[in-house]
Amino acid sequence: MYWPNGVPRVYAINGPRIPVSRSDDEGDIDREEELAEQSRSLNQHNEPAQSSAESSQWADEAIRGLCVSRNGHMFATMTDSSISVWQTRPTAVVAAVARSSTSLETYGPNIALLMRPDATILVVQTLNGYLLTYTIATDPSSLVYQQQYDQTNSSRRQQLARLSAEDDSSSIRDISIRFRMAIKIESGIVKALALDNELVVATVKPAAIQCIRWTPDERGTQTTSELLSRILGVSKRVSITDMVYDRAINLLVWVTNEGHAYAVQRVSERPEDSETHKKLFNGHCFHTPTSDDEKAVKVTVNARFSLLTVSCANGDVLVYTAKDYLGNVPLSHKLQPPASPNTTGDLTFMCYSPDGYCLFAGYEHGWTTWSVFGKPGGNSFSIDRSLAETNG
Repeated sequence: MYWPNGVPRVYAINGPRIPVSRSDDEGDIDREEELAEQSRSLNQHNEPAQSSAESSQWADEAIRGLCVSRNGHMFATMTDSSISVWQTRPTAVVAAVARSSTSLETYGPNIALLMRPDATILVVQTLNGYLLTYTIATDPSSLVYQQQYDQTNSSRRQQLARLSAEDDSSSIRDISIRFRMAIKIESGIVKALALDNELVVATVKPAAIQCIRWTPDERGTQTTSELLSRILGVSKRVSITDMVYDRAINLLVWVTNEGHAYAVQRVSERPEDSETHKKLFNGHCFHTPTSDDEKAVKVTVNARFSLLTVSCANGDVLVYTAKDYLGNVPLSHKLQPPASPNTTGDLTFMCYSPDGYCLFAGYEHGWTTWSVFGKPGGNSFSIDRSLAETNG
């Protein structure tokens, strides 16, 4: 079981009451904005230059999104107008991008953040239906901070040799972010996923799935799409509201606006398939609601125990067992929330721990945990808040 204890660590780009340093080129801000306005037509290919005057604004914005690389060595955070890349050990910001006012007006504010699993590309979904892609470049031989030591005697040099070996494991690497391209999704974006070879985008109208390769294939094709009605055999009015992907079992789970949940697999590409008959996905429905209360809202996957977990509109959490890829996904058990829906609020986040033994759920007013087999763990709804406030 997982039991949270101790005091949480707090990391911030700009901590409370810490002023953001101003650079020497702020006198050129008006000129940069004027040039950006004149070259607005180039925004389809190049992100406008960032002005340092806006740094004092984005550094204080609330974090709206977070994504982690596959190896866990790096993660990225997002505000309405900025992206920050962090390393985990030691935890520190190693690169950041603040979007200009012209960029925000053209593309809209950030609403979702994705990272390619190998941590080489960041993707930002914007309010106006764009996907902004950024390249992450890492130089393993260069450090942000270089330490200088006095090496006047031999004993000192031996001591510094040990210290330098320790510094290599706890140093801050040199990482840079460079704008790559802006992709306009004309049919609107519901949800996007960053996979190893492509972006998977669920669109609004028509309800479809687009697959955008990171690099074109041997035929020069970079984008393929398929209507949701053709994939799932449903009405054209059905659309996706949420989807997740698990690489370990190579499975996608989709939630539709009708409250159904589907286990879906990406079909491997075969050159002999014609473009008209090529099928991108195969899916099977495993959760069918009998009432509005049972409609699926959020989903998550536990690859270690082959579990597909669905949260319902009434607050219940249902755990299914994925026995095969042919639709044999029976109900395993049901998890009870730690308090009433009025106390917890809506469920906003759900995820298993990396080892698969703990399920974490975040609500509007708190959080809770369960073991993989359904035993309740720690939660924030059983604490005495008045006592906690009294004790500081």
